[in-house]
This record gives sequence, structure tokens and C-alpha cells, in this order.
Amino acid sequence: MRSLMLIAPLLLSGCNLFRSGLIEQTCEDLPRGCDGTIDTEIPDDTDDTAPWVPDNPFTLGTVLASAQDAELQLRVFDADGQLIQDAALDASEVTGAGPVAYDPDQPRIMLFDNDVGVLFVVADGATPVRVSATAELGWVYDMVVVDSVLFLVSANAIWGYQPGGDSLELLGTIAGLAQIQGVFSAFDDNLFLLNWASDNTPDLYRFTISTGENRLSYEGYDDGVGRSASGFQGPSAKPYVCSSVGGVYAVEDLQGGDHVPAAFPSQDLLVEAIGVELLSSVTDCDWDEGAERFLLHSADYGLMAMDEWGRVEPMMIPPTGEQFVRASFFFVEQPDAR
Repeated sequence: MRSLMLIAPLLLSGCNLFRSGLIEQTCEDLPRGCDGTIDTEIPDDTDDTAPWVPDNPFTLGTVLASAQDAELQLRVFDADGQLIQDAALDASEVTGAGPVAYDPDQPRIMLFDNDVGVLFVVADGATPVRVSATAELGWVYDMVVVDSVLFLVSANAIWGYQPGGDSLELLGTIAGLAQIQGVFSAFDDNLFLLNWASDNTPDLYRFTISTGENRLSYEGYDDGVGRSASGFQGPSAKPYVCSSVGGVYAVEDLQGGDHVPAAFPSQDLLVEAIGVELLSSVTDCDWDEGAERFLLHSADYGLMAMDEWGRVEPMMIPPTGEQFVRASFFFVEQPDAR
């Protein structure tokens, strides 16, 4: 178990000031849909077929934004769960905290404030820098760091921020998109853009970084957006999405009409660990290939790891008086084994 683990009383409600703009929980992303029955067991409904998953080493670190008292806390943890960087912003200056990202090569934490439309950039030990856009930006739903360049997405546009730059630059717009809900790595020189279309179905577009070109990769791959609160590069480097209650789905499966989750948090283990049967407000997720586990951030219940059979390991639970806002994950270079 990672040493990031912090068991503390849960904060069950928080200030709406820091809401991320994600849709409310819907029943369509539950394993058995909207009939009121929640089934979190493995597909054949037996408990003894799930293999033992070893405690593999984690290879992703975490950056977490949380609100506490009059401050917005920014904390970075390495793959072992050790705190490696932190900063505090005055909550009166950051009233619409949105997505957060970390560049381990600089190193620096970046958080976007959707109320004032600026990016806060905090280098280790330095005073926060405020960065504005070169044009009207709108609401920023998500962002990701690739080779030290930060990519941000608003409703139908993608923006970039270069290390040491003095503004956010518009990289391209995609006509006809309703809302680019997420952005994540696809493969070399490419990003996936998760779009919530106007007909309430999700699409995946592929954006090529070097050319600025984009193309539609998966159109209307699901019958609703409830299973696509966030996107990430999953097992076998394929696109995955997660729901607001922590269900994880392969986009290819959804495209083929298969709505069975690749993983869903075990109710029994959630009750045992944090006292609830179902997660809520899951805003960010990823796949740690080294640990062979999915990583989930719930604004209500904290950070947790989940294997492909739904077994959940809480990593950090919000202590009393602290409201988790957003999180993201980054790859940590591992030392060569000699």
C-alpha cells in the first residue's frame, strides 16, 4: 500500500465555489443501468475467479488541489506517495479552481482558475505566476502536460502553454463541437479530445500536436455521456473513459455496444474502507501500467487505486475541513535496475 494513505473523517459536503462543471451522477453508467440495481461483482457473478493481484510498484505520481480554510492547497506526491512539492494559494484569489497538472521536468504545478480565466504556474519554491490567454478562452475543462508543454481544452478549442511563456496560445478550434470535456495522451505527437456532442453522445477526436490537424476517431461511441466524465490512456495504450461513480470503460467496447465496465468499484470494499457503497464526483482517472491499477480521484471521497476486478485501495481520504477539488497523474521515471 502506498504511504500516501491518510485515513481521516470524511468531508461529505463542500463549497460549490470549486465545482468542476461535471454533470451530476446519472444511472446510465451503473453496471445494470437505470433499473435501480447496482452490481459491482465481476462479470460471472462469482467472487473466487478474480486472481490475486500482486502489490506491484506504482509508476504514476499525483498532483492534488484541495480547499482548506482560506487557502487552496496544491500538493505533489511521487509514485511512492511521498510529498515532493507543495504550495498554497489565497482562496480569495482562486475562486473558480479548475483542472490541475504537474510537469515533473521543470518542476512546476499548474492550476487553471475558471472564474478569472488565468493559469497559475507555481515553480518549486517560487512565487505563483499568473498567465492569461491571447484571446477569449472560456471555461477550461481539462489539461495535460506532454513534453513540458501544457495543453488545455475549452468548449471547442485547444490551447498551449510553453515553459516560460507569457501567455496561453490558441492552437486550434474544431467546428461543430459542443464541449471538449477532456484531453489526454493518445500516442507520439497526438492527443485525444473527449467531446460531449449536442445530441448527448460522446466522441473522441485525435489532435496531432506538430501539425495542428484533428480528425474524428470515434463518433457517438456511447448512447449517453454518463460513462464519459473523463478520459485517459488505459491498458494496451488504448482510450478509456470513466464515469462520475468510478466505472471504467474501454472506448472500443462502448463503440461496439458493450456497456459492461472494464472495472467498477466493489461496494463491499467501499463500505469497509470509507463507509459508502458508491463513489460520486469522480473528476479524474488514469491507468498505472506498473501497478496494473486504475487511479481515481473523487472530489467527495478522495484518491484511490482500483484493480480490474474492482478491488479498491484508498490512498488519501479528505480530512475534516478539507475539500478535494481536482487531481491529475504523471509518469515518474524509474531508476534502472542493475
